[in-house]
Amino acid sequence: MSLMGNPLYSDPIYYGNWMAAARARREKKRLTEEYHTAYTEAKEANLKRYEDILTGYKTRYGTAMEGLASTRSAVTGKLASTRAEVMSGLEGLGKEELAGIGRRYTKERASASQGLISSGLYSTTVAPAVLGGVTRREGYAVGEAQERLRREKLGYISQLGAQELQSLKEMSAQELMMQTGLTKEELDFQERRTDEYPSESLYVQMMKETGMV
Repeated sequence: MSLMGNPLYSDPIYYGNWMAAARARREKKRLTEEYHTAYTEAKEANLKRYEDILTGYKTRYGTAMEGLASTRSAVTGKLASTRAEVMSGLEGLGKEELAGIGRRYTKERASASQGLISSGLYSTTVAPAVLGGVTRREGYAVGEAQERLRREKLGYISQLGAQELQSLKEMSAQELMMQTGLTKEELDFQERRTDEYPSESLYVQMMKETGMV
């Protein structure tokens, strides 16, 4: 069958228009493929860059949290050591004073006994009353000293607890500030995310130049 009967080949104008349209279709296909390839590559590159930056933020956050944990451990360790030293010191608080009270009243009791002996009353009913009075006064003195020492110890412990609480509150505030700051930086970066892609307007302009738009 002769091809000359086909208008595509027999009509030069029709053939020329057909060839031009075919070239335009091929050019549009080429440009579209190139644009989509460039867009896909840009998207992958942008996503990798975004994930790398987020990983950097997370790494920095993790490092900061490790540092905070180390600092907290050091501070709490120091507080525990200080508390142990204070409590150890409080264990001996007042021992010498109480021993002094005991010595004083032992001496007073011996003096009273000697006085009773000298007066011939040691074997009478007067002696128990006299010596009992010394024992009662000693008990009152010891009780007052112990109560005062108890309040003094409580004061030291209360002051120590307040100092510990203040240190922990300050440390927690610093930790919260750092955590909030680092988290805000990451969220701000996510909000400001801007990705660059091949120009769509340039692609449309090139399509127009092919005559296909």
